[in-house]
Amino acid sequence: MDIKTVLKEVLVAHEKWVQSEGREGKRAELRNALLQEADLHNANLQEADLEGARLSVADLMAVSDAGEIMPPKSTWFEPKLRDGLLSHVI
Repeated sequence: MDIKTVLKEVLVAHEKWVQSEGREGKRAELRNALLQEADLHNANLQEADLEGARLSVADLMAVSDAGEIMPPKSTWFEPKLRDGLLSHVI
């Protein structure tokens, strides 16, 4: 089974879990997942475990636009701000 199919199944089960308030489906556990290339548009990530997950900036903007909050340590950006400032000066 390819990664896109597995991710889709996880997101469908998570949506069911959210809609049923935890009575059905399963909470998405995407801790430390590499999701930069994943299509997460229209995915309900409410209460999903995204700690340490690598997401694209577009996904972060979508979460922000929806008024949601990302869990602590759920984002990873490269280059880091300090590196960018040093590179910009040079």
